[in-house]
Amino acid sequence: LAIANAIKCFNPELYLVGLYNSQLTKAAQDMGLKFLAEGFADRHYDKNGKLVSRSIDGSVIHDLREIKHRVESIIDHGIVKTMEGDTIEIKVDTICVHGDNENALNITKELNRLLKQRR
Repeated sequence: LAIANAIKCFNPELYLVGLYNSQLTKAAQDMGLKFLAEGFADRHYDKNGKLVSRSIDGSVIHDLREIKHRVESIIDHGIVKTMEGDTIEIKVDTICVHGDNENALNITKELNRLLKQRR
């Protein structure tokens, strides 16, 4: 609520961007803000739709094929595979690639190509 309130006070026309189905989603709704749900190309989700802690091996995805497949699955079907191997529903407006992933620039370029091809 503090983040949503700060945005509303600064400029209520701004979009609040955050994890799909998170507390930020509810805070944006409560404050009457526009919200963009963020999906994560290079991070694993758990069965509850939360990001798996970086302290767990494999939580950050480095395989470019897997990342591209995940993004296509999110866009085409509204689902993503969890770290446990299940699939969960996810509706997103934007895709995030973490800048601290050592392959972030290459991932971003490949996803940009993929998305441009799909137009």
